[in-house]
Amino acid sequence: MAPRIIPTKEEIQKMECNFENLIPLLDLIFETFNMVDGADLLLSVGNKGCGKSTMINSLMYGPQSLEEKQLEFSVRGLRGKMRKLKRNVIEQKEEFKTKNTFTIEHSEFETTALIPSFVRDEKNNIIYADVTGLNERGNEFIDFINTFIDRYIFLKAEKIRFLVPIVRDSSSNK
Repeated sequence: MAPRIIPTKEEIQKMECNFENLIPLLDLIFETFNMVDGADLLLSVGNKGCGKSTMINSLMYGPQSLEEKQLEFSVRGLRGKMRKLKRNVIEQKEEFKTKNTFTIEHSEFETTALIPSFVRDEKNNIIYADVTGLNERGNEFIDFINTFIDRYIFLKAEKIRFLVPIVRDSSSNK
């Protein structure tokens, strides 16, 4: 039997929000969560773009696994005009990308993640968990799925510790 593939976020957004689509999709997603059952989790929560994945990667491999880079983004202004924006970001060093790390995304607008990622740390007997950002804007169906996913994690884990990155908005003068 061929392995079942979880649809992408874009594919899920096109689905109608009903039980006919929800139940098989959740069944498929929960199959990937076997390691959570009875586990000790360190769960990273916060808004998208706040550094959840970056902080967990730093905890797993140390700050030497990260580097600062400058990225250039194109953003649409209030009147619809595109403009370039440069921003310093923290990125996983190339030699650490082959290890079991979390993907660091650098968008405050749209993430590609839907399904939480888990990495087991055998030495410290803990599982690191990286979930979708709290302010992730999906459609009604995506929001519904995320509610079930988050609840499932809380029901199945033995113990959960939280890592909550707090970010100061550098665009304000406060």
